[in-house]
Amino acid sequence: MRTTPRVAVGLPVFNGENYLEAAIDSVLAQTFEDLELVVADNGSTDRTEEIVRSAMSSDPRVRYERSPVNRGATWNYNRLVGLTDAEYFKWSAHDDLMDPGFLGRCVDELDAAPDAVLAYPKSILIDSDGEVLDDSIVDGLDLRDIDATSRFRRYLVHPGEQHAVFGVIRRAALLRTGLIANCWGGDQVLLAELVLKGTFNELPERMFLRRYHPESSMVANRTPAEVARWYDPTRRGRRALPRTRLTFELLRAVARSSLPLRTRAALTAAVARYWVPYYGRVIGGELKASLFDIVGRPASS
Repeated sequence: MRTTPRVAVGLPVFNGENYLEAAIDSVLAQTFEDLELVVADNGSTDRTEEIVRSAMSSDPRVRYERSPVNRGATWNYNRLVGLTDAEYFKWSAHDDLMDPGFLGRCVDELDAAPDAVLAYPKSILIDSDGEVLDDSIVDGLDLRDIDATSRFRRYLVHPGEQHAVFGVIRRAALLRTGLIANCWGGDQVLLAELVLKGTFNELPERMFLRRYHPESSMVANRTPAEVARWYDPTRRGRRALPRTRLTFELLRAVARSSLPLRTRAALTAAVARYWVPYYGRVIGGELKASLFDIVGRPASS
């Protein structure tokens, strides 16, 4: 009889034969063994299925869930949360790697810190061949303030990467969010919503190996429209308003939180004070371009 593991690693993939085997091996080599690896295949047409089934034949902790068509990254990432009952959940991209101690260290941190909803180690950037590009990157999301409003304000002005989304998360907290928003920067919306529910604990060890290569989603999809279609293929033909949509989703995340009305008002004010002034010019440009799409550009004098 199958027992529920403490940690579920959800690996979303579409045509990931290039790095998938190494990513799977990195999960199964964890010193913390009470885990399951759930691979969600988004309609791959390469060797992805063959690679996963080979891993399943040698390790019963591997599960394979396949969609017949590509329904977009947001859908594929989010469905993984509902495919497990584990206490802790972690997303793992098909091209990234983990130090063998990653899961155990994060689980120990969460077990010892009941106010934390997420624990993540520091990062190392690697290239296509696994060579180190940057071993001093600052993730900067150690958000341990007791006050949710203070954590949220600090998150809004965070200028760096969102690597914390690949940390270990309390699944119960995840289920009380809207998960990854279906827009450019959808992981930022999720992290903003999670930070309202508890602290983010950054570990000093560098155990997350984030791979940057020409085929990675954020490199291959260069324009906001391309990124939006990666998240959701049905968006073809519509103008992307990435920063405008992201701002709207942040406000929605605040509105649907269970915090007191006064706190939600303070959080909304924080978006207006700390976020909008920084990105206001970009948002204005997006809205102006969208308006011109509707009414046409004014004739030049």
